[in-house]
Amino acid sequence: MLRSRRELARHEARRRRWFAGGLASVLVAALALGGISAAVAATTDPSQAPAVASATPTPDVSAPATEPAPDGTIPDAAAAATDAATAAPEASEPGEPTEQSADASQEPAAPVAESDDADQGDASASARLAAPPVEDAVPAEPVTLRIKKLSQRASDGTVGTLAGASFYAVAGARAAQPSIDATSPYTCTTDATGYCDIAVPALTGGSGATLHGYWIIEGTAPAGWSRLTQVATGQHTDPKTASPYMFFTGPVSDGVVEVTAETAAYADAAANRFTLKTKQDGVADVRSNPAFPESCGLSIALVFDTSRSIDHIKMAQMKAAAADFVGVDGLGGTASSVALYGFGTTAYKLLDSTSLQSEAGQDTVAQVIDEGLGTSGSGFTNWDDAFREVAFNAENERYDLVLFLSDGDPTTYGTDGASNVDTNVGFRNVEEGVFSANALKDQVGPAGDRTKVAAIGIGATPNSYLNLIAVSGPVEDEDYYLTDFPGLASKLHEIATRNCGGTLTVIKQTVDEEGVVIDESADGWSFTGSTEGDWIVGPDGMTNELTLETGALTEGSVNFPLDFTGTAQPRAVTVAEVQQEGWTAESVTCVNATVEGDAESFTVDVPANGIVSCTVVNKSSGGGGGGDVGIEKEAVIGDVPVTAPLEAGESFDYLLTVTNHGSSIATDVAVTDPVPARLQVTGITLPEGWTNDYAPAFVGEGNGVALSTPTMAPGESVEIRISVVVAPAAVPPVTLIGEDDPAPTPPALPESTLLNEACVSATVDTNPDNDCAEATVTTKDISAVVYTRCVNDAPLLGWTIVKSASLVGQPVEFLWVPNNSDVTPETTPAQVAITQPGGTTSWSDEIDWPGTAFTPSGISIDYPGWRAIVAADIVPGSTPTAYYLPGTDVVMTPEEQSEYVFNGLILDPSELDFAWRGNTDITFTVNPELTFSASYPAATETCSAARHSDVQIEKTASVEKTAPGKSFTYTLAVENVSDDAAAESVVVTDAIPADLKITNVTWPGKGDAAVFPNWDSCAVTGQNSSGYGGTLECVLFGPLQPAGSDNGGASAAPTITLAATVYSASTASVLTNVAVVDYHTFGDPTDPGRDSDDATVLLSALPATGGEPAPLLAILGLLALLAGASTLVVIRRRRAESKPTLL
Repeated sequence: MLRSRRELARHEARRRRWFAGGLASVLVAALALGGISAAVAATTDPSQAPAVASATPTPDVSAPATEPAPDGTIPDAAAAATDAATAAPEASEPGEPTEQSADASQEPAAPVAESDDADQGDASASARLAAPPVEDAVPAEPVTLRIKKLSQRASDGTVGTLAGASFYAVAGARAAQPSIDATSPYTCTTDATGYCDIAVPALTGGSGATLHGYWIIEGTAPAGWSRLTQVATGQHTDPKTASPYMFFTGPVSDGVVEVTAETAAYADAAANRFTLKTKQDGVADVRSNPAFPESCGLSIALVFDTSRSIDHIKMAQMKAAAADFVGVDGLGGTASSVALYGFGTTAYKLLDSTSLQSEAGQDTVAQVIDEGLGTSGSGFTNWDDAFREVAFNAENERYDLVLFLSDGDPTTYGTDGASNVDTNVGFRNVEEGVFSANALKDQVGPAGDRTKVAAIGIGATPNSYLNLIAVSGPVEDEDYYLTDFPGLASKLHEIATRNCGGTLTVIKQTVDEEGVVIDESADGWSFTGSTEGDWIVGPDGMTNELTLETGALTEGSVNFPLDFTGTAQPRAVTVAEVQQEGWTAESVTCVNATVEGDAESFTVDVPANGIVSCTVVNKSSGGGGGGDVGIEKEAVIGDVPVTAPLEAGESFDYLLTVTNHGSSIATDVAVTDPVPARLQVTGITLPEGWTNDYAPAFVGEGNGVALSTPTMAPGESVEIRISVVVAPAAVPPVTLIGEDDPAPTPPALPESTLLNEACVSATVDTNPDNDCAEATVTTKDISAVVYTRCVNDAPLLGWTIVKSASLVGQPVEFLWVPNNSDVTPETTPAQVAITQPGGTTSWSDEIDWPGTAFTPSGISIDYPGWRAIVAADIVPGSTPTAYYLPGTDVVMTPEEQSEYVFNGLILDPSELDFAWRGNTDITFTVNPELTFSASYPAATETCSAARHSDVQIEKTASVEKTAPGKSFTYTLAVENVSDDAAAESVVVTDAIPADLKITNVTWPGKGDAAVFPNWDSCAVTGQNSSGYGGTLECVLFGPLQPAGSDNGGASAAPTITLAATVYSASTASVLTNVAVVDYHTFGDPTDPGRDSDDATVLLSALPATGGEPAPLLAILGLLALLAGASTLVVIRRRRAESKPTLL
């Protein structure tokens, strides 16, 4: 674990004392040989002597192939353990922090998790110095190791189980990790529930690196699955460690051990430096990736990593590569379709599946790539949510191929990725991605095969490819690809031409007599392709002629794949259209090839790795018929067609034009119009002779309109207006949720595309083809939910807002303002405004309430309306401490004090952020707009955070040595080093040695009422008649604020200086003085603390002892010279590690 500089200093002092203790032992031995009194030798502090480890060996479990004996021990291991301990390298101080460089272009750093074994580093170091002590043998009681195997994620986020996976339990030591292919007699296979049990003998003993236990290793995976054998772990910006995917139980003695729940595995077991954990309750497997689909014209999902590591240069390269992939240099013009997704801390969908056959479709996809991905990335890397979003997308789209582009390793997981961040990549982040990728690979795409996941690692760190394998498959350039950003375009082109290279796609389009497009992708048209040789790859093998029908495999097109075995030259393909009655072949245009011929029959050359597409247009030749009624429909505002998306509250009309095109009277003419439920009918304007069949209501069942007239004359045409308004979206109330509760989900967006079809009928209607007409309007809607959450004594405001597809490119403006009687012109902050850029359909976030502040570990230390306590707040002389209501001379009642005083702070209505404690308004504006009201949430018991103050005292002397009659000074520095808890009732005591006279006690701010906190009293009492000795007691007035709180208060008391004079006739050789500080956590007298520190000054004049000198004294003199005794050293010993018992 990380140590502070203070703790490192203590460690260094212990090392020096170890050396000093060793030297003292030599001196004691010398004194004993010389006959010196044992009382002199006894002055050496025995606590300074180094501890001696037991020499009794412990069983060695370093060889994983050795199985435990029936008594639970592993035989013939003592010698190996001793040898291993002897050969081990010298241990460094465990847990020392390491320097890491910061790179602003990388993902934001998250705290590095410490080892669960707080003493693991020390235990490891001990193992290197001596064999660990033996524990009593444990009887061979049976132990059940229970293992759970997990499969894939479901749409509700849960993960299913998997039968048929076998496991082994291999006995071994923690630092002796076996091979991933190791086996043992102890084995089991998961059943239909996903569980299996292994019965093993109890196994205990060892410590640190030699801790005994069982390694749990998966032996085989069931059919259709493969083992996850290695995970790339380590800091996300660093080269990764290839960590075997196995789990260590530690000692097991009886009962049932759930070995895969919170089980530790070691990425570097020999060094024993840190652990990796799986926090899922089971072991992951990888679902087999299907083969690459063989046809051209696939439904593809492009999934982009948009985390912070994607800077503007990388983003530009990635967007350019993707644009080429969907354009005419890639899949543009083929029957392929592409959906777009992005992911950072969470995932989002950018574009529904869009056909690339037409230029308009290609332009749409390219535009969303350019605008939707933004200029640079942000947030962490959430593979799990990316695969979830694709697998369980709201439109229920399915894909043949998913191209997953990422430049890093997963650093979070879940749909709320901000809550699960760990940039030290471990098992959990990868496992969660595997479960969601498994679900995606289990789906069936439009082509009829399971979805293929192809992972593309862009500039990945060493060994990161292992995590790509985990979510795709094991074969490079088949399941996963590796490239850099400059090479991404080439890699995507390679993938595009894999299926569509060397193929010809023919797209069918129809137009009316005026050339207006009827169908851009018309089905039911047949084309015959022919070549000179058997070069066409048909369903039954190679052929020189093949007839295909549009719509049979892909909408509105056919594809002729060609074989280029033995040649790199283009293949000439002739295409003939099977003509249909009522249509004439109009034109043919080709992309990436020169066309010869006309629309009825044409020839193109297809390059060996080229993608050629041709569009054949047929025009309607017209037709006639008898008299008939027909209808046309249009959405208008006034007389202007509605083209832009509408928002809630906007009104428009459906304009129906009903015409009798026949040569005879139409009778019993009826119009029906089921209006979409999102629209409220506000009026109907009818021509003369027409009736509203539901009058006086405008609509009947299903929001339908029914209108009728007895007759219409030949050629008669009338207009009908149905007036409607777009109904508003619901605004749910703001709710307070628990600290660990999931964020609520906003109401579902209303239907954004409103298709309305009106139909007309008559007793005789000779042409039914014009009986119905449609009008489509789109809406731009937002839906949101706002909630408050209390975490560690402080409130948060959270929200999720979703937008309709028409608003994807629009930013969301978030505005939060206080709206209550406490608002003043000086209120700070006056508002909180956030702009969320466009490009996503949803935005979720949680932010701190204005006025709050947190420690780096997330504990709150400031709140709106609160400030640090000052001297004027405290009632003078009150015991226990009482406080005034701020700005008054009214003393708080105990109830008020419990509400208005907390952790060194006081609630003051004059604080500039006090208004944020009242009602506030939150407005989301995308045009439309939603407004919510939220009040400062009440504190809850479950929201509190444990706080413990930590006051430390430092005592120093101004000299290293002195002499009787001389003077020097001591300084006493008192500081609260806890960053989340204030301290109060701070009292310093110091027992003054009998040979010292304190002649003056002073400190900065002494007697200055402006200094706070300040020493209320600080003096020495109890001296002898000459003023020597006595006890110093200093009582602090006011609390010590948490360290680094930056709230205007102080975390350190004024430093006390003691002027001291040594008794002129002193016979002492050493003056040791210990200062003690007592305190308790603010507001909690039941949580006291004490710290002490000493300073030792040596006196240079030593009195004569009498007696004859012995040879040993000369030796001692020599040793003293060698030890530097001629130079006096001040020895300071921290005593906080062993605090006196508080009564």
